[in-house]
Amino acid sequence: MADQTAGRFITEPERQIPVLAETDILVIGGGPAGTAAAIAASRTGAETYLVERYNHLGGLWTGGLVLPLLSTHAIDKQKNRKQVIFGIGGEMAKRLKDLGMSINEINPVVDPEAAKYVLEEMIREAGVKMLYHTWGTNVIMDGNTIKGVFVESKSGRMAVLAKIVIDCTGDGDIFHLAGDNYDVMNYAIGLVHRLGNVDRINTAKPGYVKMIVGNPTPIASVNWYNMWEKKTRMPLIS
Repeated sequence: MADQTAGRFITEPERQIPVLAETDILVIGGGPAGTAAAIAASRTGAETYLVERYNHLGGLWTGGLVLPLLSTHAIDKQKNRKQVIFGIGGEMAKRLKDLGMSINEINPVVDPEAAKYVLEEMIREAGVKMLYHTWGTNVIMDGNTIKGVFVESKSGRMAVLAKIVIDCTGDGDIFHLAGDNYDVMNYAIGLVHRLGNVDRINTAKPGYVKMIVGNPTPIASVNWYNMWEKKTRMPLIS
């Protein structure tokens, strides 16, 4: 049976969109990059809003359980590992280490809930104005310049005007909405999860079969494991 909705459209009535705020800096996306950008901007004295679609900061690092903080070190010409991440990323790592919620000096593995807490504390201390459960849905343009972003939440559709808009969505949603193109790239798809009670595995029990149980986390009995498949082809924006 043919799709009866093919080629049909609905015209949405014109409506007035309330302006939620007019600010100096608007950051869309509260992953590690967006959080760091918002903190850095706010620390300079610029009024800063941070928009995040979920209920926490950290993106895939925390909510996606991609727990290593990459890449804190690089290899110099003498083949020695040298720390290359400092600044706000270094502050995040140090705070988690001080809480006992980080292991390994190089590319430390963190506890995701502790990382959410640390990022929340850092934006609060910096004075960032936070909008959770909020999507950036379209851009407000003046020629080739982004003047603001339409956002949507349980409160409805509103506009945030800004002198500078920073796209930290991960997929470049705001760039794309403003008219930029996107690339198709190869990615690895992983099923990332945590396994509990790994310290209780009885290797002496009859029938025991050695299996991969992931890598340690700051919680003694909990490992994290990434089951991933190479050569998966995904568009940045579909």
